[in-house]
Amino acid sequence: MLTQAANYLPSVSAAIGGFSPQRYVWRLCIALHCTPRYLLGICYHYIYAAGSRDVTVSRHIYVPLVYVMTVAYITELSCLLLVSFVSSIEDYSKQIVIVYNML
Repeated sequence: MLTQAANYLPSVSAAIGGFSPQRYVWRLCIALHCTPRYLLGICYHYIYAAGSRDVTVSRHIYVPLVYVMTVAYITELSCLLLVSFVSSIEDYSKQIVIVYNML
């Protein structure tokens, strides 16, 4: 027999639900929060790329890893942004694709 788990602390987007004004305010706040994080990802890239001058032994491994780290950071942030913007109530199939790409 399956029992339903209690949800004591739902996510903010679930708590907002389908209420239109709150949903748009939440999306605006997420978008404003993600903008500096994209810039931070670019700064990380330049900081780590500049650090490759100090790496002598494994530079051929270090430089591609900097690019992999940057792509992973930007991809994760983009998927989190898309998950916040595409509601599971509005379009469940897109939500599943985004979550699958995040993993």
